[in-house]
Amino acid sequence: MSNVQELPMHKPEKLPLLQVALAEQEMVAEKAINRLKELGITTAANSGLEMLLALQKWQEGTEKMLSSGLPDLDKSLGGGFEKGQLIIVAARPSAGKSILAMNIAESLATETRSSLFLSLEMSSVALQMRLACKNTGIKLERMKTKGELKMEDFSKISIHLMDLQKKRLYLTEKSNISVDGIIERIIALQAVEPDLGMVAIDYLQLISTSKKSNASNRQEEVSQITRQLKIASQELQVPILLACQLNRGTESRTDKRPQLGDLRESGAIEQDADIVLGIYREELYYRDKEEVKGIAEICVLKNRDGETGSAMMKFDGPGFAFRNYAPETYDRY
Repeated sequence: MSNVQELPMHKPEKLPLLQVALAEQEMVAEKAINRLKELGITTAANSGLEMLLALQKWQEGTEKMLSSGLPDLDKSLGGGFEKGQLIIVAARPSAGKSILAMNIAESLATETRSSLFLSLEMSSVALQMRLACKNTGIKLERMKTKGELKMEDFSKISIHLMDLQKKRLYLTEKSNISVDGIIERIIALQAVEPDLGMVAIDYLQLISTSKKSNASNRQEEVSQITRQLKIASQELQVPILLACQLNRGTESRTDKRPQLGDLRESGAIEQDADIVLGIYREELYYRDKEEVKGIAEICVLKNRDGETGSAMMKFDGPGFAFRNYAPETYDRY
């Protein structure tokens, strides 16, 4: 009889159990990693790679700053606007905030890129008349006076409308709209126009909060509105320009140039905005000074990724336009 003992055999059913346990651990780890991604938590190394890809796009020219259409202003901003920014254009009543917002929206609309101007106080016809005045040189007063327009005026308007057909500029009028309604319209337009270059809204103080809002006062409402618009601009990767009224603080100062503290319900607006532009027109305060007529200063009050400063502009009230003060100076733009 042999004294050699047989070695015990491993039971084959234990190996699958180990594999199952390891697989379950991997699934748990993968879910945890995915959850971190959902929460926007990533390693510095991974975000560094994303930064390099972004730099490559900028250097190749596939990613570009969005021009305001005003070279002097672009220069003050470090090149223009970027996707995902919330831009505030603030001014006292009648200083030109609606005009500047419309000018920028029209400038960014091209044959291949769209923009949206959403007005809470003017009809589409009124907006169209302003565009016609700007691009034809015909004054609004003449347009609204019986028998004043001649055949050559109608020819200019026809040419303007043909030029307008080449631009993907969208207008919408809605006097009573919530911030949710605004975002809904932006999403709907972006589904049709993926290359949406700008959304301009006129103006903040007329926007209502969502039905779910629990705000107890207007300051809290404004805070919710600007926060929702900032989130929308980032998630949709569309710059949103929001016109805003300044409070009366400027009236009591010797230097009446706008300041961040002059923003109505200023705390939330200042916090959420990437860029804050303030319009100053000296002629509104010193009407007898001929040398300041038709001159505007756009003050860069906040610029999250750049410097503050100002840009001088020509202001054409009857023509509903801001124009570059010294166009020959900035040929490179």
